[in-house]
Amino acid sequence: LPSYYRISLALQEGLRQLGVAATLAPASGASSSVPLGPVCFDRPSAHEILLDGRKLVGSAQVRRGAALLQHGSILIEPKIAALLGCLRSPDESGSSVGSIERIEASVAGLAEVGVSDASRIVPALAHWPDIEATSNEELANAFYGNATAAEAVQAMIDKTKRFLAP
Repeated sequence: LPSYYRISLALQEGLRQLGVAATLAPASGASSSVPLGPVCFDRPSAHEILLDGRKLVGSAQVRRGAALLQHGSILIEPKIAALLGCLRSPDESGSSVGSIERIEASVAGLAEVGVSDASRIVPALAHWPDIEATSNEELANAFYGNATAAEAVQAMIDKTKRFLAP
């Protein structure tokens, strides 16, 4: 998806500003030769951000009409054994040492490259130059025709309420 790619590029630029040499996973996404596990950081999907070939940023999107919700996680210090301890494995038997080692080998954290201070991380990743260059009115017009920014925001709130309604 183009929006997924654009968001990944913006995150990659923020990480670059922190001195992190991150790359994007290929558009082909993850290999399907290994069954999916219970951890979203299990393997990279298309355009997710990698550090030395290992997944650093995990992202997900959901779309409803013209609305888009983006969620992402960036591990600072992966603690896979603790994470797997919180999840129930599909066979209810717990996580094997082999799966912990496999996931640890495929996951990266910012602390590996000396970045662990949230007061540095958040400002670098909160900067979206290509989006900031677009005015609120332009964004409103792109999504809602000639609506004002306030009308566009109200329309998004209304759509969210309808989506969340039972």
